[in-house]
Amino acid sequence: MVKKTTVHYIAYMDILGYKNYLKTNPEKTEQYLNTILDAVDRVKGNISSFKTVAAEKFQIKGELKLKVFSDNILLCLPVKRGNDEVRRAIAFLLSVALIQRGLVLQHGLIVRGGITTGKLFINDDIVFGQGLVDAVELEKSAEYPCVIVSPETQKYLFGLRHDVADSYQRIKEIVEKEYHQQQISEDEKTFLNENLGYVTKEVYYLNSFKQLIRQYDNENAFINYLFDFSISTILGYRFAEYVGKAATRDPEKYKGIVETHENYFDILLAHKDFLIKNIKDYCNYDGIDKNDQNAIQQREKIIKKCVWLLRYHISMCSECGFKMGLFVHKFSCDKDVLRLIVRVLN
Repeated sequence: MVKKTTVHYIAYMDILGYKNYLKTNPEKTEQYLNTILDAVDRVKGNISSFKTVAAEKFQIKGELKLKVFSDNILLCLPVKRGNDEVRRAIAFLLSVALIQRGLVLQHGLIVRGGITTGKLFINDDIVFGQGLVDAVELEKSAEYPCVIVSPETQKYLFGLRHDVADSYQRIKEIVEKEYHQQQISEDEKTFLNENLGYVTKEVYYLNSFKQLIRQYDNENAFINYLFDFSISTILGYRFAEYVGKAATRDPEKYKGIVETHENYFDILLAHKDFLIKNIKDYCNYDGIDKNDQNAIQQREKIIKKCVWLLRYHISMCSECGFKMGLFVHKFSCDKDVLRLIVRVLN
């Protein structure tokens, strides 16, 4: 049988600092290897658990494929047609975000990567196709420690959903009237009954994409591994409460909406600890031979990555008003090398 490439969602990720760490710390090779192996095992466990728990809701049916080689991770999922494709796309993005979150928070491993859609062939022996080439090139172009989503892929993902803005606005108005115990007309009751389930899912899909894909100014869009997938965040507290009651009466209408029960603030606190450690360890030139320009340049690259992560962290904490996730820090300049440094002050 002739094998063919087919269109996939493709994520290619690179664990940063891997090669340099082994070069400069040869005595810690086995220790680092076991850290990577444990991280990979956790990734596989997360994917396996995710496929088992969410396969029915997201219609992915175990089709997520994971390959790990050296310091690289490949995740892919076939692109299909049909009304369930938006759910499968969300499942893929969520999987990428879970991998990145796990590597960062559980192992302190920073990754950079790219997500594309393109043609690919994958089995137990080989991975082949232009889609993989494009994803690798996108990863190489990433300036910061994030997983970039190509503009074409982003456009495709948002194009999977339907525009329900007008219907959503009308439903919110009816829900508000009910909340304030105002009289609802028969036409409004009919409209609500016929459209609530469909409109809720479309809004859920749109806001899921917005939660999982972020962008700063004119920079590339990237995966938000500090996502908050609670229903109250995705739909808004009052609307989510109303939908929750409706879902208990008719769960089939709301199939595909996945609730998480994790403590989001704990995730932000863990990310805070990760950042503080990295800033203290790497956001200075202490212990660097200041006559070694290569060492200075390498440290400067690490500092830029930490500063980007700090900005990202601050924006996520500010978005949800979580002041405990913030910490006092100071930007200054190392007078010997005339380059930016960051200090933690508490």
